[in-house]
Amino acid sequence: AAAGDVNGDGFSDVIVGARFYDNGADSSGYLLVWAERYNSVGGIIASLTASFSFPLEGEAPDTPPPEDVVPDPESTSQTISGSGFFFSGDGKVATNFHVAGNCKTIDIPGYGAAKLLKGDERNDLAAVQLIVPRKTSTAILRREPPALAEGVVLLGFPLADILDSSLNVALGIVSSESGISGEPNWFTTNAGIQPGNSGGPLLDMRGHIIGVAVARLDDARLLEDVGTTAANVGFGIKGNTLIEFLSPYNPIVGSGGAVLSPQQISSSAKQFTVQVVCEEN
Repeated sequence: AAAGDVNGDGFSDVIVGARFYDNGADSSGYLLVWAERYNSVGGIIASLTASFSFPLEGEAPDTPPPEDVVPDPESTSQTISGSGFFFSGDGKVATNFHVAGNCKTIDIPGYGAAKLLKGDERNDLAAVQLIVPRKTSTAILRREPPALAEGVVLLGFPLADILDSSLNVALGIVSSESGISGEPNWFTTNAGIQPGNSGGPLLDMRGHIIGVAVARLDDARLLEDVGTTAANVGFGIKGNTLIEFLSPYNPIVGSGGAVLSPQQISSSAKQFTVQVVCEEN
């Protein structure tokens, strides 16, 4: 395209523009040349051309984003894995709020997709329901508080990336009747809670659930704060807090019964303990 008065030398008084596209892989753009007398309008035309220029044919190659561009956090998601257990015969699962409370999708491997029914961020509890209900084994909950030094069996799916999503069992005792900083709705156990155990059941020696695994001491922070670490210091949410949270769904609550071996408890609890996989919003 050309604008201006053409005289004898052909280009001294004109603005000449060329818009071009190479081969679809290397370059695209435009070229403007004008005589000095057109400086007042040349810049305007150049800006307009830059704003509305596009390749004449084909598509320009994709350009990788600059290295210093940080993705929008709202457009990314993270998959986390925790544990849980069926507390009703139609596929309702209890777990932690920090496992299933803020999910775009929830999956119970081996059973299918699930949805959030109820969440309690303060007590870190959540209830989810299989989207396609199915008959499941059911845990029995215990209302009586954990007793100091009583035996505990922990089931769950810790360190799923390392341990290949296998159900794991750990044994311990109730080492304190309260939680961190004296939290009354928690108790302390040395059963060896690890990342991925969150939401899993803590059972007494009769196979009843006395708590929900929720946290462990952060060794790195403990080392920084007090100069030492404490092996296997974990915390469970007490059974009575769980029962109150689940009361709209009529969980099974029991007490008494024969003392069982850890193998018998694990064999039974294996039927209702599940992995919970959450893709966060």
